[in-house]
Amino acid sequence: MYAKNQTYPELDLKGSYGLNGLGEDLDASTDQLWDPNYRTWEVGLQFRIPLSGNRKNRGEFNAAKKRKEQALLELKAIEVSVVNSVDTAIQKVQNTAAQVSYFSEAVSYNKQLLAAELARLDAGKSNSRIVLEKEENLLRAREAALDSLVNYQRAVVELDMAEGSLLVSHGIEIMQEVLR
Repeated sequence: MYAKNQTYPELDLKGSYGLNGLGEDLDASTDQLWDPNYRTWEVGLQFRIPLSGNRKNRGEFNAAKKRKEQALLELKAIEVSVVNSVDTAIQKVQNTAAQVSYFSEAVSYNKQLLAAELARLDAGKSNSRIVLEKEENLLRAREAALDSLVNYQRAVVELDMAEGSLLVSHGIEIMQEVLR
Protein backbone atom coordinates (compact mmCIF):
# COMPACT_ATOMS: atom_id res chain seq x y z
CA MET A 1 0.00 0.00 0.00
CA TYR A 2 2.87 2.36 0.83
CA ALA A 3 4.48 1.81 -2.58
CA LYS A 4 1.16 2.50 -4.30
CA ASN A 5 0.66 5.72 -2.32
CA GLN A 6 4.11 6.90 -3.42
CA THR A 7 2.92 6.99 -7.05
CA TYR A 8 0.37 9.76 -6.36
CA PRO A 9 1.08 13.53 -6.22
CA GLU A 10 1.87 14.79 -2.74
CA LEU A 11 0.05 17.53 -0.79
CA ASP A 12 1.54 18.47 2.59
CA LEU A 13 0.41 20.94 5.24
CA LYS A 14 3.38 22.63 6.84
CA GLY A 15 3.55 24.94 9.79
CA SER A 16 6.10 26.45 12.14
CA TYR A 17 6.24 28.80 15.09
CA GLY A 18 9.33 30.58 16.25
CA LEU A 19 10.58 33.04 18.85
CA ASN A 20 13.26 35.54 17.85
CA GLY A 21 15.51 37.62 20.03
CA LEU A 22 17.66 40.08 18.11
CA GLY A 23 19.67 42.05 20.63
CA GLU A 24 23.20 43.42 20.93
CA ASP A 25 24.10 40.88 23.61
CA LEU A 26 22.69 37.73 25.15
CA ASP A 27 20.65 39.49 27.82
CA ALA A 28 18.98 41.78 25.30
CA SER A 29 18.25 38.83 22.99
CA THR A 30 16.61 36.81 25.74
CA ASP A 31 14.55 39.82 26.82
CA GLN A 32 13.25 40.23 23.26
CA LEU A 33 12.67 36.50 22.93
CA TRP A 34 9.44 36.69 24.92
CA ASP A 35 8.23 39.93 23.34
CA PRO A 36 5.07 39.28 21.22
CA ASN A 37 6.39 41.56 18.48
CA TYR A 38 9.18 39.10 17.65
CA ARG A 39 7.12 35.92 17.29
CA THR A 40 6.98 34.20 13.90
CA TRP A 41 4.17 32.06 12.51
CA GLU A 42 4.20 30.22 9.24
CA VAL A 43 1.49 27.99 7.74
CA GLY A 44 1.40 26.70 4.20
CA LEU A 45 0.59 23.94 1.74
CA GLN A 46 3.18 22.19 -0.35
CA PHE A 47 2.07 20.34 -3.50
CA ARG A 48 4.55 18.12 -5.35
CA ILE A 49 4.12 16.62 -8.79
CA PRO A 50 7.15 14.78 -10.19
CA LEU A 51 8.22 16.21 -13.54
CA SER A 52 9.83 12.99 -14.77
CA GLY A 53 6.52 11.09 -14.74
CA ASN A 54 7.27 9.59 -11.31
CA ARG A 55 9.22 6.70 -12.88
CA LYS A 56 11.16 5.92 -9.71
CA ASN A 57 8.08 5.49 -7.51
CA ARG A 58 6.19 3.59 -10.22
CA GLY A 59 9.19 1.27 -10.56
CA GLU A 60 9.26 0.73 -6.80
CA PHE A 61 5.51 0.05 -6.87
CA ASN A 62 5.92 -2.51 -9.67
CA ALA A 63 8.81 -4.13 -7.79
CA ALA A 64 6.64 -4.35 -4.66
CA LYS A 65 3.86 -6.00 -6.69
CA LYS A 66 6.36 -8.53 -8.07
CA ARG A 67 7.69 -9.28 -4.57
CA LYS A 68 4.11 -9.85 -3.40
CA GLU A 69 3.46 -12.24 -6.31
CA GLN A 70 6.72 -14.07 -5.58
CA ALA A 71 5.80 -14.42 -1.90
CA LEU A 72 2.40 -15.83 -2.85
CA LEU A 73 4.03 -18.33 -5.21
CA GLU A 74 6.49 -19.38 -2.51
CA LEU A 75 3.61 -19.78 -0.07
CA LYS A 76 1.75 -21.96 -2.59
CA ALA A 77 4.90 -24.07 -3.11
CA ILE A 78 5.22 -24.58 0.64
CA GLU A 79 1.54 -25.53 0.82
CA VAL A 80 1.99 -28.12 -1.95
CA SER A 81 5.11 -29.46 -0.22
CA VAL A 82 3.27 -29.87 3.09
CA VAL A 83 0.32 -31.58 1.41
CA ASN A 84 2.69 -33.94 -0.41
CA SER A 85 4.63 -34.79 2.72
CA VAL A 86 1.41 -35.48 4.66
CA ASP A 87 0.10 -37.64 1.82
CA THR A 88 3.38 -39.56 1.65
CA ALA A 89 3.34 -40.06 5.42
CA ILE A 90 -0.25 -41.37 5.28
CA GLN A 91 0.72 -43.83 2.54
CA LYS A 92 3.70 -44.98 4.60
CA VAL A 93 1.49 -45.55 7.65
CA GLN A 94 -0.94 -47.59 5.56
CA ASN A 95 1.85 -49.66 3.99
CA THR A 96 3.55 -50.39 7.30
CA ALA A 97 0.18 -51.30 8.86
CA ALA A 98 -0.29 -53.84 6.06
CA GLN A 99 3.20 -55.20 6.75
CA VAL A 100 2.40 -55.56 10.45
CA SER A 101 -0.72 -57.55 9.57
CA TYR A 102 1.20 -59.73 7.08
CA PHE A 103 4.03 -60.52 9.50
CA SER A 104 1.55 -61.26 12.32
CA GLU A 105 -0.06 -63.84 10.06
CA ALA A 106 3.40 -65.22 9.21
CA VAL A 107 4.21 -65.62 12.93
CA SER A 108 0.90 -67.41 13.48
CA TYR A 109 1.51 -69.66 10.50
CA ASN A 110 5.07 -70.52 11.65
CA LYS A 111 3.78 -71.28 15.18
CA GLN A 112 1.34 -73.77 13.69
CA LEU A 113 4.09 -75.34 11.57
CA LEU A 114 6.37 -75.67 14.63
CA ALA A 115 3.56 -77.19 16.69
CA ALA A 116 2.81 -79.68 13.92
CA GLU A 117 6.51 -80.58 13.55
CA LEU A 118 6.83 -81.09 17.30
CA ALA A 119 3.82 -83.41 17.17
CA ARG A 120 5.46 -85.32 14.31
CA LEU A 121 8.69 -85.52 16.34
CA ASP A 122 6.77 -86.96 19.30
CA ALA A 123 5.20 -89.52 16.94
CA GLY A 124 8.67 -90.42 15.63
CA LYS A 125 7.98 -89.21 12.09
CA SER A 126 10.41 -86.22 12.14
CA ASN A 127 13.87 -85.37 13.34
CA SER A 128 15.33 -82.58 15.47
CA ARG A 129 16.97 -80.85 12.48
CA ILE A 130 13.59 -80.16 10.87
CA VAL A 131 12.18 -78.98 14.22
CA LEU A 132 15.13 -76.59 14.62
CA GLU A 133 14.54 -75.24 11.08
CA LYS A 134 10.86 -74.61 11.90
CA GLU A 135 11.88 -72.90 15.13
CA GLU A 136 14.38 -70.74 13.23
CA ASN A 137 11.66 -69.80 10.71
CA LEU A 138 9.40 -68.79 13.61
CA LEU A 139 12.19 -66.70 15.13
CA ARG A 140 12.79 -64.91 11.79
CA ALA A 141 9.06 -64.26 11.42
CA ARG A 142 8.94 -62.78 14.94
CA GLU A 143 11.94 -60.54 14.17
CA ALA A 144 10.28 -59.37 10.95
CA ALA A 145 7.04 -58.71 12.85
CA LEU A 146 8.92 -56.62 15.43
CA ASP A 147 10.73 -54.72 12.67
CA SER A 148 7.40 -54.01 11.00
CA LEU A 149 5.98 -52.72 14.31
CA VAL A 150 8.98 -50.40 14.71
CA ASN A 151 8.56 -49.20 11.12
CA TYR A 152 4.85 -48.60 11.77
CA GLN A 153 5.57 -46.53 14.88
CA ARG A 154 8.22 -44.57 12.97
CA ALA A 155 5.71 -43.91 10.16
CA VAL A 156 3.13 -42.67 12.69
CA VAL A 157 5.70 -40.28 14.19
CA GLU A 158 6.61 -39.04 10.69
CA LEU A 159 2.92 -38.45 9.99
CA ASP A 160 2.59 -36.47 13.22
CA MET A 161 5.64 -34.42 12.21
CA ALA A 162 4.25 -33.77 8.72
CA GLU A 163 0.92 -32.68 10.18
CA GLY A 164 2.65 -30.54 12.79
CA SER A 165 1.00 -32.35 15.68
CA LEU A 166 3.94 -34.32 17.08
CA LEU A 167 4.11 -32.55 20.44
CA VAL A 168 0.34 -32.50 20.91
CA SER A 169 0.00 -36.22 20.12
CA HIS A 170 2.55 -36.96 22.84
CA GLY A 171 0.84 -34.74 25.40
CA ILE A 172 3.38 -31.91 25.31
CA GLU A 173 1.98 -28.40 25.33
CA ILE A 174 3.99 -25.31 24.49
CA MET A 175 3.31 -22.23 26.55
CA GLN A 176 3.66 -18.99 24.62
CA GLU A 177 4.28 -15.78 26.47
CA VAL A 178 2.46 -12.71 25.26
CA LEU A 179 4.77 -9.73 24.94
CA ARG A 180 3.24 -6.57 26.31
